[in-house]
Amino acid sequence: MPTYDYICETCGHIFEEVFSIADRDSPCNNPCPNCEKKTIKRDFIGAPIYGQGIDFKAPSDFNYVMKKISKEHPNNTMKIRD
Repeated sequence: MPTYDYICETCGHIFEEVFSIADRDSPCNNPCPNCEKKTIKRDFIGAPIYGQGIDFKAPSDFNYVMKKISKEHPNNTMKIRD
């Protein structure tokens, strides 16, 4: 089952839960475990990218990101299409 991230809009508390896709919004109906307010929403938290000197021109510029990773990690086996 997938892991989903949630954030309380009142206090900013971030937590994650494991739910089926059908039940992924059920925590939004419950009070926040930190402040007890019913202001939970499902959040999107991107996967971290690690590496020295990694910077982005734009989040959607996949080829740019892959070229930066290839320079940092020359043994990378992923092929980049231009």
